[in-house]
Amino acid sequence: MPTLPPVSKPFYPAASLPSTPAGKALFQMLGVFAGFERSIIQDRISAGIARARQKGTRSGRAFGRPKLSAEREAAVRASLAAGTGIRKTARVVGTGNPTVARIAAEMQAGVGMERGSS
Repeated sequence: MPTLPPVSKPFYPAASLPSTPAGKALFQMLGVFAGFERSIIQDRISAGIARARQKGTRSGRAFGRPKLSAEREAAVRASLAAGTGIRKTARVVGTGNPTVARIAAEMQAGVGMERGSS
């Protein structure tokens, strides 16, 4: 069986060692590309925020828009008044549990009754 010569040094490509000139150049180029990518991301974020301000919004939703349509809120109130639970009401009406819980809390406190009757 043939024997292999002994390995005196581990093999490291010269470009992967930051102590060599090629390695220094590689790491500097990687730093340049990382900085370039970061500036592109910042430009895209700025453009998106500017577009949102132009449309009159912060989160993509218009300011002052109700969280739930009047019809759906009336359906939630009617279902809760009939004694249906929060989770079942949310499933039947097609809205989220927190929205139904908020309306239920308003109903218990006697707040917001005029919203559903408009």
